[in-house]
Amino acid sequence: MPWSASSPTKRGSESRRSGSRALWQHPPYFHGGGAATPAEIVEHYDAALGLGLGAAQKVDLVEDMLHAACGQSG
Repeated sequence: MPWSASSPTKRGSESRRSGSRALWQHPPYFHGGGAATPAEIVEHYDAALGLGLGAAQKVDLVEDMLHAACGQSG
């Protein structure tokens, strides 16, 4: 069975995830702690997916992530 957020872990319990609203409260990010900041998350996916984001786009994404984490819109 492919992994999903609701797939049971090896121990049989449901996986635990923090929602985006708690993003700023729970660094480091990724299972191994590979990203210390939301900006590092954006850098990771830009490189891994070859998105070719510009500096301003990366800043906008981080701001959007933090706004979503605080329950703000726009």
